[in-house]
Formats: sequence, C-alpha cells, structure tokens
Amino acid sequence: MTGGRSQPPGQRANTGPASVLRGALLMFQKDLHIERRSKELLFTVVAFAVIATVLFALSFNLDDDRTRAYTPGILWVTVLFSGSLALGRLYDAERDNDCLGGLLLSAMDPRSLYLGKLLTLLVAMGLMEALTVPLVVLFFDVGRVAPPGALGVVFLALGLGTLGFAAIGNLFAAMLLSSRLREILVPVIVFPLVTPVLIAGVQCTRAVLSGDFEISHWLWLLGAFDAIYLTIALALFPLMLRES
Repeated sequence: MTGGRSQPPGQRANTGPASVLRGALLMFQKDLHIERRSKELLFTVVAFAVIATVLFALSFNLDDDRTRAYTPGILWVTVLFSGSLALGRLYDAERDNDCLGGLLLSAMDPRSLYLGKLLTLLVAMGLMEALTVPLVVLFFDVGRVAPPGALGVVFLALGLGTLGFAAIGNLFAAMLLSSRLREILVPVIVFPLVTPVLIAGVQCTRAVLSGDFEISHWLWLLGAFDAIYLTIALALFPLMLRES
C-alpha cells in the first residue's frame, strides 16, 4: 500500500496552461461535432444577420454621405444582435440532462469550458460576419464610397470587437444558464458592458469609410478592452459557474 491519499472526485489534477488549452480544444471539437449535425447555432445567427441587413437596406435610401455615416452603425448593431442570439444557445448542450454538473465534477479545469465555448462563439460569429459584410457592401453600395483597403481594416476592427463581445458575453451566458429569462437577461447585462467596444468599432469603421486611416487609437482601444474582458472572465468564470 502507498502512503498517498486518493484524489477526491472533481479535484483538478493539472490546471496548467497546456492542460487548460487541451481541454478547451476538446470542448471546441465537441461543439463542432454537434453543430455539424444540427447547424442550429450557425443557422440562427446567420439567418438573423441576413434578415436584419435586408430590412435595413429596404428601409434606407442612402446617398454617399449618409452611407458613410449610417453603414457603420447598421453593421455593428447587426453583428451584436446576432451575437446575442448565439449567446442564448451557446450552452444548450451543457444544460440538457445536467451535463454541466458532470463537467464540473470532472477533472477538467472550468477555464477549459470557457475557452472552448469562446472558440465556438468566435467561429459562429466570424462566419456570420464573412457573409454580412459583403451583403452590406452590396446593398449599401459601400464599394463605391470606400477607399481601397478599407474593408480589410473593417474586418480587423470587427475581429477585435467580436472578441471583446464574445469574451464578456460568454461569461454571463454561463452564469445565467439556469435562469428561465436568460435570453432576455444576457443582452440586458452584456450590452451596457460592451458599449465602449461598440463605440470604438463604429467610430473606427466610419473613419475608414471616410478615407481617414489614422485609426490606430481606436484599434488600441478595442485591443485593450479585449485584454481586460478576457482577464476578468478567466478569473471569474470558475467562481460564477459554481454559484450559478
């Protein structure tokens, strides 16, 4: 017999960065496998984004100046509202049959669950944006008023803004998992927190479409909020998940 004590259920044997990343990739692969069969999350996000873009296009008759002024807001609002729908369905698989409780009792670090879901959300929103931006360019004739290279900067700003939104949204989507009003409460809580990201993203996009590429301060602001949100979420996620 050995003198060591047996490890109690749920104790984390290894919580190093490599272990956390391996667990996150496993969670991400699991979500991809489920989504490949159901396509529920992706269809919900993409369908809403396309419908919202078409409705905006039918509602506004924009000249060149109004295109530069209104298109950034239309694009970012569509992206954030589509993302809020994704947050409402992000943890559906873990909610069914109390799968989340089983994960919490396993040896997996809770941060692996957070990072895996973050990757899933980023992929879904990235595919949605890859379809939404060309539709916005087509319907609002952005290509006629935007200078060369503008769309590349817009995609960069969208990527940084999406990361900030997903980082904080993922945290509260998990915290409110057991609430019957989660689809209402998550946007109500998350949208005020991501207001700085929305403002920076809209201002950056508007400046680029107007031919002003001196937008490094807006990109730095987006990156700073991404780092803040990720740091806070990784620190609070294990605690908030156990309390939810």
